[in-house]
Amino acid sequence: MLSRYDYAYYYHEASFKTFRKGNILFLMIDTPVTTRAFANPFSLYDVMKLPLATSETHEFYCMLSTGITSIAFTPDAGYMLELTNNAVIRGDVWQANDPAITFVDRSQLTCASALIAGYLPDIKALCRYSIHKPPFPRGVLKLFANTFLLMNISTLRLQCWSQEFRDNVTRLETHLNEITSVHTFSCHCDKIMADEFSIVTDLHFCNKPYQISETFTVQYIINLAYLSEYLEFSDLFNLSADTLLNHSVKIRLPKLAVAEK
Repeated sequence: MLSRYDYAYYYHEASFKTFRKGNILFLMIDTPVTTRAFANPFSLYDVMKLPLATSETHEFYCMLSTGITSIAFTPDAGYMLELTNNAVIRGDVWQANDPAITFVDRSQLTCASALIAGYLPDIKALCRYSIHKPPFPRGVLKLFANTFLLMNISTLRLQCWSQEFRDNVTRLETHLNEITSVHTFSCHCDKIMADEFSIVTDLHFCNKPYQISETFTVQYIINLAYLSEYLEFSDLFNLSADTLLNHSVKIRLPKLAVAEK
């Protein structure tokens, strides 16, 4: 069956050949076909591996170990598609014989299915987390909209305008004490520097009622994978992967038993 039914695709993207026999012109179009199992459009999800601080912040941090960098998923198909090593496939139609793609049976419990389901015990068992020694990675990672994860950043500098982007320029400098923090910036801030990293806000999310006094908000992520080694999952039932804290919480836990090579 055809994988594309929109005429625009064949006009703009599909390759074709022509030949003539007598007064008849033949047009041969390279038409992508598929099976019913893959007829539904897939959504592509990127897997972002974040360094997660432990209670021993200056000694260790942990990170998801899987090599999966993207997952193509639809609830209407019995398969998922895995991409590893930051492989990038161009276009809306993918070739099934592309070596960058791995087909995974959804009926089997795999790392990819655990990540899609978001079930931490399966993620720990099938994807696993690894423990790393310092230095803690430095950088800025965009999570969504104008929300960014700042990692091992010491100083944050902002230049923000009033709601109408004229007059009343506010300049702020903040020293960060936590190793990681999540910041949501006002779109009225046109210059944001996190140490040597420049952050650009998206004006698409600009909201006129937004007050200049709220140039940014700060929240903190929770290392659920680490906490679940010391606490029962029933103790963490009201926490999810996207839970953010308004304040950093100090915690004392037994030291990690890390084997030295």
